[in-house]
Amino acid sequence: METLKSTVFSKFIVREIQLLSLVFFINKNKKMGRLLQINTGEGKSIIVQMMAAFHALQEKKVVIITS
Repeated sequence: METLKSTVFSKFIVREIQLLSLVFFINKNKKMGRLLQINTGEGKSIIVQMMAAFHALQEKKVVIITS
């Protein structure tokens, strides 16, 4: 039970590359899209989750499709 508590309530630290990627995606030009290449192990899933949360907080519809 103690392991479960430490896993569920542990602090999550966002990496710098994840924050930078989020900033690049959020500050996009309206006429141009963005394409980023993130290396393996850099937290692509976390970046997508942060983007989804950002858009959901702005009351935009969010759909995530993975393969």
